[in-house]
Amino acid sequence: MELSRRMRMLRTGLVPWNGNADEVCVIVTVPAFHAPVHYEVDRALGVLRVTRVLRREPRLVHNCGCIPRTLVGDARPLEVAVFAPWPLEQLSLVVARPVGMFSISQESVTEPRIIAMPADSVCSTTSSVRSADDIGPAMLSRLMQFFTGCSDSPRSADLCIEWGDVHRAEDVMCRAACAFNEHGQCRR
Repeated sequence: MELSRRMRMLRTGLVPWNGNADEVCVIVTVPAFHAPVHYEVDRALGVLRVTRVLRREPRLVHNCGCIPRTLVGDARPLEVAVFAPWPLEQLSLVVARPVGMFSISQESVTEPRIIAMPADSVCSTTSSVRSADDIGPAMLSRLMQFFTGCSDSPRSADLCIEWGDVHRAEDVMCRAACAFNEHGQCRR
């Protein structure tokens, strides 16, 4: 990573692991293949809050989590889909390497999410995955099925999905960290 991008990430408050701005810390909220229950971190209480039980049962093929000290949309932490060979424990902290991002837009609301792999130092079996394209179309399709299936809106057909590379993911993470620095606490 070039020095200017590394400095930008450091200045915005994203906490890189061991000074490596190519990696971020992610708190796992929902492990892969977990029951169809969506959780978010309640920062005030320091626990997981059940935010909804999904009507359908699209099983996650990835671990869901969030990057601490970030804010997006309606004052929630930036969510991350971490593809690992195994489910990770809830509330565990994993060092992850972003490989891309996607945004889901409906009406005037856009929700960005990061796609990541465990850092090479954590899981060497995923070190060959350098972009979201390397994950494969079948896995990305299941990822989209989960997130579009989570929508309780009867207008889920109106969803617009936009994909981005690792550079776009870094921009999203930096903006989310700046929003946290500007506004302080997350809603949950």
